[in-house]
Amino acid sequence: MKNLDEAELCYQKILEVDPHNVQGLHNLCVVYLHRGHLEQAEQCFLQALQLAPSADYISHHLRLVRSQILKQTQPVGIPQSDVRHLNSSGSVR
Repeated sequence: MKNLDEAELCYQKILEVDPHNVQGLHNLCVVYLHRGHLEQAEQCFLQALQLAPSADYISHHLRLVRSQILKQTQPVGIPQSDVRHLNSSGSVR
């Protein structure tokens, strides 16, 4: 955990000096991801993607975060393939 704290401080300092440093922002997003702060990581990756829309590695990490968020919000006992078929009442169509 100490290394994540140090890494976060380092990347924040980089961004203070250069707010458009894509690699520094991306690395900060990865720190959030490793800490399990998924919503914060998602917002961070979205910001990084705005700075570098063609950066595949950022899009890849954003997809990973969103997949983890989906897993956390998936109803218990319903297969992943059926989640998209849930209607507003919560039953599977």
